[in-house]
Amino acid sequence: MSDATDARVRVMSAVVDLVGRRLARRAGVGIAVGILLGAGFGLSLAAFNTARRTSSAYHRILVRADAPDAAIAHSLSVAEADALFGDLDGVVAQRQYTGYVGQFDGIDAGMVTSFLVPEQQRFPIERPTLREGRLPAPDRAREVVLNSYFADRAGIELGDRLDMTLISPDQSRTVTEPVEVVGIGTFAREAVVDETAGSGVVVLSPAFAPLHRDLAAYSSMNVDLAPGVDARRDLAPQVTELGFSLQEARASETHAVREAMRPMIVILLGLGVLAFVASAIVAGQAIQREQERWRHDDEILRQLGMVRTQLVLASVVPAALLGALATVLALVVMFFASPLAPVGPLHALDPAQGFAVDLTVALLGALAIVATVVGIAGGLALRRRAEATTVASPPRSVAAVGQRPAAAAGMALAFGGNRSRARRTVAFATVAVLLAAGVVTLVASAVALADSPARYGFDWDVLALSAYGDQTDAGLQAVFAEDPDVAAATGFTAAPLLVDGRAVPGLAARAVKGQLGPTILRGRSVRGDDEIVVGGDTLDQLGVELGDRVAVQVAGADGARARPLALRVVGVATFAPVVQIGTDQPRLGTGALVRRDTFDRLSDTTDNNPEWTAARLAPGVTPAAMIARNPEGVPDALGMPTRWFTDAKPAELRQLESVRSLLYLAIALSAVLALGLIAHALLAQTRDHRFDLAVLTAIGFTRRQRGEAAAWQALPLAALVTVVGAPLGIVIGRFVYGVFARSLAVDDRATIPPALVVILVVGALVASGLGALAAAGVARRTHTAVELRSE
Repeated sequence: MSDATDARVRVMSAVVDLVGRRLARRAGVGIAVGILLGAGFGLSLAAFNTARRTSSAYHRILVRADAPDAAIAHSLSVAEADALFGDLDGVVAQRQYTGYVGQFDGIDAGMVTSFLVPEQQRFPIERPTLREGRLPAPDRAREVVLNSYFADRAGIELGDRLDMTLISPDQSRTVTEPVEVVGIGTFAREAVVDETAGSGVVVLSPAFAPLHRDLAAYSSMNVDLAPGVDARRDLAPQVTELGFSLQEARASETHAVREAMRPMIVILLGLGVLAFVASAIVAGQAIQREQERWRHDDEILRQLGMVRTQLVLASVVPAALLGALATVLALVVMFFASPLAPVGPLHALDPAQGFAVDLTVALLGALAIVATVVGIAGGLALRRRAEATTVASPPRSVAAVGQRPAAAAGMALAFGGNRSRARRTVAFATVAVLLAAGVVTLVASAVALADSPARYGFDWDVLALSAYGDQTDAGLQAVFAEDPDVAAATGFTAAPLLVDGRAVPGLAARAVKGQLGPTILRGRSVRGDDEIVVGGDTLDQLGVELGDRVAVQVAGADGARARPLALRVVGVATFAPVVQIGTDQPRLGTGALVRRDTFDRLSDTTDNNPEWTAARLAPGVTPAAMIARNPEGVPDALGMPTRWFTDAKPAELRQLESVRSLLYLAIALSAVLALGLIAHALLAQTRDHRFDLAVLTAIGFTRRQRGEAAAWQALPLAALVTVVGAPLGIVIGRFVYGVFARSLAVDDRATIPPALVVILVVGALVASGLGALAAAGVARRTHTAVELRSE
């Protein structure tokens, strides 16, 4: 064996022996700290694992449900549609269904908007996740499956027999058929929905279609697309050239669901980061205390011949073992918490429920825990070896103020001593307060967004929706224009548009009384018939700016024949999501708005009346009173029932409201972290100056003066966290909220009430005061003789 190898063996043997002895003496403490860190880091990994599984759940649900990629509205026979749409580029499979207008006897007609009958054996839309029962048998014409939303609100149970009345498109005849409910379930598209999307869906057996084709109100072809084919980009232009319109794009729905789940996922990620940071701080404090415990022994070992590397290894190896124990326990916590994922409405529909761990999260999390704990131990050990400790004489600052009042002594202590260590503790405390202020600002702004409908496009008081209907001119005049309690009202017709060749859900605004429309974020609303307003996401996708002109036409038979119009983009809006099941509608950042006369020119017809009307009421008038005066709703040419809404909250914000408790938990965690770090910083300052306090006692300070000096020592830290940490946290919180709001394409103005600013400042001061009291207690208990002798 070479001399170098032999030397390395002796070094490692000495380190192993030293580590073994220390672990044996402190095994109980190490295990307790490991369990605590395992719980904290486990909470962090569980949050990350839940976020990952929640974000991927909808894809798993769609795969199990055999969901189509797009829907094409048409008026062809089954054979004609199969032949025509089967030849489109990118279409690999297709399935058709027929829609009817009707109701169930004795049940509010407004509860059901869709009666669907498949033309083939394959389910017409995605298969529901059945809560109970089964799907209709292909050869039994009078069996139906209902969605859970309708069954629950109508009080319908499995096995009930109902009388279903269908109405012909021209309302000339009706047919009543008895049906049996054989299944109740939830469709994937219902998992995360906008407030106006809740609607009854009834799916009958394929055997029903041949019996009543004369009552069919509409037909649709669902298609599966080849990988890489985009429904809006690639399919919509082809369909428009044939004289039809793209009714629905699964990619848009999937995007909407992911957007809706984003706030919840961001919150989970934020909780994971907070838990990880808090656990890392606990680890740092525990490791620092252990290293301080062995500091005197390390000095003796160094004098006896141990080198710096050996002493550093003696500090790092126990930390590595602590990190390994914490990692194992964290993975166990993550595994046993995994059945909670995915959180929210996707949980019940996810086919991968149960114990499951994302391997990426587990691997990266384990590496991060070990690296963090070892890195903290190594950094503290190296820093402690690098920092020379002055002994034998007190710092000049202490000597200079030994006979001065306690306030002067405390200020001298705050700026004297080991400045590197003081800067670290103060920086950690300031960052903690900054983080708490940022979290409070972000949460307050998010709550204000959810509670302010105008910020997400609902810039009115009440909405009357006749899904797929045609609200009559006379009805609009009677219900809105002639009502003195209505200050303004606008009717909206939904229609797919092609804007610069891209399919965009569109709205045509018809002024019924006064002027109102979606919330404008930039620019202004439409005033002329050569103008258009688009959503922020649509603006980005088109690659245009305010003032640019775009080519616009209606996607459909009439629109395809009409010549495209060049319209100028005058504004960017956020659109309240007003949903008609089975069709793409403008929502938030996606959509386009034109005036009604512009739409008539685009479609070359004036027959398409509004499906829904929004109204702003006079001051003091409640929506409930206005709705009560119109029990029959708005008269509709197709006989569609009216559904009234006083809000149209998007799914994103509905999910945000459902996790308000997590938002408040984030505030609590950040506040506890800030309080703990401030207290630790002040106590650390006092512990670092125990020798200085002993010197002050030796030159005449009383026990009370020592406590006062320690309290005054907290003043610079309190000023820093209050003057720098809290304001800077508010600024960062406002910035982060702005990024979040713009990602949703809603109003990005942050809101933090003045009272919250006061609470933040007072909270920082109170935390500093409590820390100062604790530090004063430590200072009063300083044993002068012990400290002077130890140094």
